[in-house]
Amino acid sequence: MPKPAKIAIVIPKYGTVGGGEGFARYLTNEIAQYDEFDLHVLANQWRADNDNITFHKIPIIHFPKWCTTVSFAYFVKRHLNRTKYDLVHTHERIFSANVFSAHSIPHAIWIRNVRHKSLPSLFDWATMWVERRMYANDNLQFVLPVSSLSDTLIRNSFELSNKQVKILPPGIDLRRFKRDKISSHISIHKQFGLSSSIICVLFVGMNFELKGLRELIEAVAMVRSPALRKRIKIIVAGRGNNNKFLRIAEEAGIGEHLVFIGVRNDMENVYRECDFSVLLSSFDTFGMVVAESMASSKPVIVSENVGAQDIITQGINGFICSKNAICDIRDRIETLCDAQIREKMGQEAEKSVQKLSWGKLASQMVKIYRESIMSNRKNHVNA
Repeated sequence: MPKPAKIAIVIPKYGTVGGGEGFARYLTNEIAQYDEFDLHVLANQWRADNDNITFHKIPIIHFPKWCTTVSFAYFVKRHLNRTKYDLVHTHERIFSANVFSAHSIPHAIWIRNVRHKSLPSLFDWATMWVERRMYANDNLQFVLPVSSLSDTLIRNSFELSNKQVKILPPGIDLRRFKRDKISSHISIHKQFGLSSSIICVLFVGMNFELKGLRELIEAVAMVRSPALRKRIKIIVAGRGNNNKFLRIAEEAGIGEHLVFIGVRNDMENVYRECDFSVLLSSFDTFGMVVAESMASSKPVIVSENVGAQDIITQGINGFICSKNAICDIRDRIETLCDAQIREKMGQEAEKSVQKLSWGKLASQMVKIYRESIMSNRKNHVNA
């Protein structure tokens, strides 16, 4: 029996809170079921939950801030120089890897178009320097953006003619979010005194401004029927400036329509109780709230800046709107307040995400691993 291929999985935080961190954990756990691989996670922090995965501590210098990305890349490089691996798969910008899962867009575009910064900081310059080195390195064989939106931006920013670029979106635990799953929990309706006639519009985010809570508030405030508007509650999950957005809602005349539920560990129950989700981000490479909502048989409204629009068919399982088209967003909200339309679109939404199981995505990644390892060994022999 051949010796398992030794794989390095690189990410600063593995399995902790965050889209990329969860992506790495779920995908790596699925791949760990394949006997042909010996998996090693190179991380600064991790949540270990699989005995078939070996973890290695990678230092990070956090101060001054500009050292963060550079120091992680440096200490990863030092580890790789000391330890032989058949393949390096990174979820973070480092100096050299064979496979890169791109959870972010090119940093120069991020600071210019999303953060609207006129002058990059030292941290920005350091991050862009590491990023350029990684994309230019001959060892990089596969670049895996999570959406067509990020795919386009990466292709337009870097020379990738000698690399394979394949879109590989995040997976989802379909069993966890299945609508008819029975789970004991404290009902949001009971906890916050909401009647069964209330229409719960879910907003999820760790940055309320970037994720579009302001635009959602404005759209709900513009709902034309006073009776319908009175029935709508915006359920805000996550962490942000509650007081700021409560003031915005009060100024719009709907202060009592906001319900802040904070960071939750039972989001599957939150999706189940809400009627549909809205994500109007300034930019999201993907947006897991979209896939999770759809897996829970709930339709979605997203901005054109959300990568998860790849899995939305306009008017069938959700809606795609311009972030600043408040009247259009209002119209879509009014449409989804119709229970029959919402139910039909929710069923279509659930069908749409069946292809995003972690098992199916892991099988795609395994094919990429095999191709990359074969190419590495061939190049080594020829050298």
